[in-house]
Amino acid sequence: MKIIKLLLLFIVLLNLTGCNEYELNKKEEKNKIIIESINIDSEYEMKSKNGDIKQIAMFEECGRPNIKKSNVVIGAHSGTGKYALFNDINKLKKEDKIIIYYNNKKYVYIVSEIREVKDTEIDILENNNQSILTLLTCKINDNSKRIVVISNLEDNGKN
Repeated sequence: MKIIKLLLLFIVLLNLTGCNEYELNKKEEKNKIIIESINIDSEYEMKSKNGDIKQIAMFEECGRPNIKKSNVVIGAHSGTGKYALFNDINKLKKEDKIIIYYNNKKYVYIVSEIREVKDTEIDILENNNQSILTLLTCKINDNSKRIVVISNLEDNGKN
């Protein structure tokens, strides 16, 4: 009887060990954005562009990284206060990398354009039949303007 109990205990421990090993090897990335050149490494939330944004947000009404030829739009506040997370996006340069983790998959975008637009210029949110990422924030000290960073999805053969 003791041998049977020991065997059962051994089998249970063996199964638990395998389960733990699986869990350790299964690394899930949260939805996050990484822009090394301006020290951003932060999770983002899914929000409506008309919602109350208190952190970095991927806008629900726009594209997704896993959808080819869609415009992924991510915005955050700039200025002062704890929610001013995009103060430095105007310091990005062409060829800087932006990494997005979405649904446990990594997407790499390369900055192609940085510009300033009027707050009424909403065409930047539209899909232009390219796989792009648009970062968006208010211009510091001028809420009538927006800073926009356009990036192209890097073609690494996986996307």
